[in-house]
Formats: sequence, structure tokens, C-alpha cells
Amino acid sequence: MIWRVIISPLMSYSILVRQRTPYHFVGSCPSVPEAQGEGKTFDECLGNTRQSVERCLEERRKNGKEIPEEEPSPHVMLVYS
Repeated sequence: MIWRVIISPLMSYSILVRQRTPYHFVGSCPSVPEAQGEGKTFDECLGNTRQSVERCLEERRKNGKEIPEEEPSPHVMLVYS
């Protein structure tokens, strides 16, 4: 599933969550490829991936690197893998 998470009032990013086994979820952010997370539950994975996105964006700011922007999308896409 792809979920849009709010990082700040002006920023939101899509997070892709895949279920690998019944108790192993893996998350990534296509716009911030270095941001990844995992968890035993969907919610844990989503939270860990969101924190990873926040840390990666902060690191990019500190290093003067580009902060990616995403186009707003009202859609949620389901992905089965």
C-alpha cells in the first residue's frame, strides 16, 4: 500500500509498505530513497519509515542537499507483492 504521510504542514511524502511475512513489514519512500523502515506490524513500519524520512530530510538540510517535493495526490494506490 502507498500512504501519504504529513512531515510538516508544508510537506508530505508517499510511503510504500510491503508485507514480507505475516509479521514483517518493510517501508520505503520513493522520493527519499535512502529512507527505509520496517516493523512487526503495519503501523510500526509506517511510523519507523516516517521517522526515517524525517531524519533523512534533516540530514539533507544540514548538508545543503536538495529537498525533494512531491505533487499532491488524493489517491491511495494498493500494491500487492
